[in-house]
Amino acid sequence: MGYPVKIAAGCIAIGAALLGISGCASHVGGTSATVNINGNSITINGNEVGKNSATDSVQQKFEAATVTTVKTETDTGTIELTSSPAAANEIHIVARRSVRGNEAPEALKPMLSKIQATASLDGHTLVVKAVVPPELQKNGRSASVDYVIVVPERMLYELRSSAGNITLKGLRGGGSAHSDVGTVSATNCAGAVTLTTSAGSVDVADSEDISSATLKTDDGAITINRIGGRVTADTSNGEITVDASPKATQLTLHSDNGAVSVSNSAGSIEAETSNGAVTVTRCKVSGTLKLTSDNGAVEARDISAVGGALHSELKSSSGAVAYHGDVSELTAESDSGSAQAEISRTLKLLSADVRSANGEASITLPSTASATVTVDSSNGRADVPGGMAATESSSERSTVQMGSGSAKVSVHSDNGNATLHTGS
Repeated sequence: MGYPVKIAAGCIAIGAALLGISGCASHVGGTSATVNINGNSITINGNEVGKNSATDSVQQKFEAATVTTVKTETDTGTIELTSSPAAANEIHIVARRSVRGNEAPEALKPMLSKIQATASLDGHTLVVKAVVPPELQKNGRSASVDYVIVVPERMLYELRSSAGNITLKGLRGGGSAHSDVGTVSATNCAGAVTLTTSAGSVDVADSEDISSATLKTDDGAITINRIGGRVTADTSNGEITVDASPKATQLTLHSDNGAVSVSNSAGSIEAETSNGAVTVTRCKVSGTLKLTSDNGAVEARDISAVGGALHSELKSSSGAVAYHGDVSELTAESDSGSAQAEISRTLKLLSADVRSANGEASITLPSTASATVTVDSSNGRADVPGGMAATESSSERSTVQMGSGSAKVSVHSDNGNATLHTGS
């Protein structure tokens, strides 16, 4: 196990695996920006307007042959973990400590030594720690340690920051990253990943070799572009957007308060929100498509089935529901809004139930479909194409047979017209 060694002139302590220090530098000067978090002035990339600053930095290098995991534990500051072909056998660490306050820059500089920043080996894990004393976050001061760590792409990771953004680039081994306050993002990553933040966004891009991804924020948006594997995304307050992810195998998406949208993607899809619209477009869906909103429209368009069957279920408690595309079994239901479906001829239709409690309900079937269709309205008209033989017919209810009548289709409205259309 490595041990920390004090280094003079405000540089950062490093354990026994240290190969060398390429440089240590300090700086004092003015500042230009501010961020306020939970009543404390905390600045990660810049300083508070009108305040002075002192910083120092050091570059460190470790042998990587026996290291399997990088673990960080930091109070305040950004973490960037990235891979590089040049780092195949080494780990490079650049740490930047900062103190900001009203005091003169030369008075702030000695405070840097109070920030504990260490790196040491614990078995096969490289542990990077940064501890900012509470007194440096009071009386108009703020302090942080920002890290840039370059590792072999195989490296596993366990990253945590109490306040600061975390960025992953080119990591293939998989791992977890969490910030209490800050954005967590990953680019060109693989393996099984867990990215979470209590307050901030979660972003993943260009990561089609990910096998599974768990993405969560209590307050922020989740944005996904070009991801693969099984994806679970959950936000208490924010939008979820998935785009251009044809290698995704399963999408499970949930927002308590925000819209959910998926486009140009694949896999089985389950998306729900308590407050917002749910939209899925131009997707190749396998097995199941389930979309739900308590308060918002639900729409699926240009849906292509992968395989011989697709079960689709769309429900909204307060909003319109619309489905266009391939399907073998369909439920489209709105408590307050129209419900509409247009079904392609690609799959054999087994059943469809389209209904609205307060709005029009309609379905368009291919003229070649084989279905027994019941169209009825409790407080409106029931309309079917002219010339169809009806087993029962009235202005409020009609049942007609198309082809052999094998599929069971129901179109119902409590307060609105119910209509059957046929097309090519």
